[in-house]
Amino acid sequence: MESLLLPIALAGAFYFILLRPMLNQQKKRKETLSSLKIGDEVLTNAGFFAVVTDIDTPSDGPMRLHLELTEDVVVEATSDSVSSIIAEKNEEQEEQEEQEEQEEQD
Repeated sequence: MESLLLPIALAGAFYFILLRPMLNQQKKRKETLSSLKIGDEVLTNAGFFAVVTDIDTPSDGPMRLHLELTEDVVVEATSDSVSSIIAEKNEEQEEQEEQEEQEEQD
């Protein structure tokens, strides 16, 4: 009986320390990528900020994204290259920044 206790405890520790956090991270990433839409600003793994201009989802391969780095510079990338989606500023934050800039100029 004692000989079975150690392997079961190790399997439980392996699950809670390594496997479970990795599965949660994969689930969160999948949800993030599924919410990606045209017009979203993203940060790539290479460190580029880009805007999604088109999304292709072929049946036989990975999702392809057309990312606009600057005006008239569009690159094609897979969804694996997206590190994170940059949250857009809401109107209140923009107004507050504009007021701060005006105060600094005065």
